[in-house]
Amino acid sequence: MLLRASRSSTADVDECSAKLISELRLLPFLRSSSGKALETRISGRGGSSNNVSISRSLLGLPLLVDLGCARGCGWVPVKVWSLWISMGQALGSILQNIFPVESPRNLRLLMLGLDAAGKTTILYKLKVGETVATIPTIGFNVEHLQHEDNVSFTVWDVGGQSKIRQLWCHYFHDAQGLIFVVDSTDQGRMKEAQEELHRLMDDPMLTEVKVLVLANKCDLPNSMPLEEISGKLGLSKLRQEYSIQSCCAISGEGLFQGLDWLATVLKEIPTSSPWVQ
Repeated sequence: MLLRASRSSTADVDECSAKLISELRLLPFLRSSSGKALETRISGRGGSSNNVSISRSLLGLPLLVDLGCARGCGWVPVKVWSLWISMGQALGSILQNIFPVESPRNLRLLMLGLDAAGKTTILYKLKVGETVATIPTIGFNVEHLQHEDNVSFTVWDVGGQSKIRQLWCHYFHDAQGLIFVVDSTDQGRMKEAQEELHRLMDDPMLTEVKVLVLANKCDLPNSMPLEEISGKLGLSKLRQEYSIQSCCAISGEGLFQGLDWLATVLKEIPTSSPWVQ
């Protein structure tokens, strides 16, 4: 069994090779009532002379496959050619198992917290790398953040005024992570922040989310240390997996470290999960 390979244009050879493979799969099932050699011809592109001729004798004579219009062609045994293909497929499977390629993931995050905690400033520092002048958010802001080659975030920043907090529940659907932002200098409202955080964590739609607490304004001299903030927020009582990170929305300090943690823990969600898009 022999194969004559063409050295003509790459496009023509690719087309002929695809047709050849198709014909080779069909040949074992072909029958001829006359008992004579069975021949199939496939016209090349545009009816040109680039034809593929496949001849087979039903009496067991060798099968010759001719990729037409070949100059300087050589004959290659089809069995050897098939072995090359099988080896390539096997090698590809092995390499895929050794170096798995992860499909891109887009993860949905909520960014919540009391008003004036710095949520919108953090969002646009992550998005454009600059400090953007903001006003209190009435409603929400949403931005797409490309974190790594195969991980991106869609972040929903929802206003934190007391009258808007009752609308937070409308954004819970399909959320995989929660970024809860607190003002590390605002000791007077830390109890209020703790109540809002635990109210969120008691919601059935957020039982499986990963929680990142960003203690903003850590650069100010009157900011509280992380241990004190963690205690005042009652983080040890949360059922969800969490992490607390000090940060500064103005300089960007600590922001990407927090996103790195979220990307790491959310990668553990199976690809089959309905959360992963």
